[in-house]
Amino acid sequence: MPTNNEVVEVNEVPTWAPHATIASRKDEDAKVAMSKAIDAMKADGVKLAWFRKKDDDSEKAKAFREHLKVAIIAGWSQSKQKLLATPTNALSPAKKKAKKYQQQQIGSKIGNFRDAFLARMPNTSGPKEKTTDKKFVDTRIDQMLNRLRNAEKPRVSDLAKFIELMEQAKKLMLN
Repeated sequence: MPTNNEVVEVNEVPTWAPHATIASRKDEDAKVAMSKAIDAMKADGVKLAWFRKKDDDSEKAKAFREHLKVAIIAGWSQSKQKLLATPTNALSPAKKKAKKYQQQQIGSKIGNFRDAFLARMPNTSGPKEKTTDKKFVDTRIDQMLNRLRNAEKPRVSDLAKFIELMEQAKKLMLN
């Protein structure tokens, strides 16, 4: 398992890459391969933040994202791979549109991997506290009142009377 100070070289092939390649396809083996890829990623010490540049822009995260993109593209047809490898300014407008779409599909697949990785993470938040009826009603009344007070054109015929009634309801609930 890599340490935090280790930089992953782009020319190294991660253990999860072959599974990610199969998971990028649209067939029955893709679901099993996704699970195997996530298992291998976890074993290799991949972190959830590595999936998005805005969450982690470290060298390790960059290398991970590059490997993942390469693995995803490797699972696609030769024509799609060739299109993605062609410089954009050498393409016709229709091919540029097709290339942009394929690039978006890479992002979508990365999102699928991130979602699968997130789903396999342990839940550390613990049990949630149940909201009492009083707190639920109090919160909803406050939200309604704030929304009405801030509305440009409230849809209430007598706003002052409505606010007064909501305040009374809130007092009744709190007793």
